[in-house]
Amino acid sequence: MTARMIELTRVDPLSLGKVNALFGFIVGLIVGMMTLITSGVVASYLQTLSSTDPQLITQTQQFGFFGMLLFLVLGAFLGFVSGAAGAIIYNVVAKILGGIKIGIEEP
Repeated sequence: MTARMIELTRVDPLSLGKVNALFGFIVGLIVGMMTLITSGVVASYLQTLSSTDPQLITQTQQFGFFGMLLFLVLGAFLGFVSGAAGAIIYNVVAKILGGIKIGIEEP
């Protein structure tokens, strides 16, 4: 088997942006779930205190829910933007310096 070298000269910004958006969404989901769980724990603790305002407990629960939504949307959006921008920057640099060389084995 012999390895053939090819050069990656261009990356499509839209396709890399979509892939990065998915990764950002997954990270946002994980961070959002941690925010939701943490706000639930804090809300449960606040319920045990007799002097706690019920409105504060509701606001804490709402913070967790909206925090999760925010992390999901923000993660996907920033993932798309960073992926597309990274592809554009790579394309400019690859045009000037040359692309990344990749070895592919053929059977």
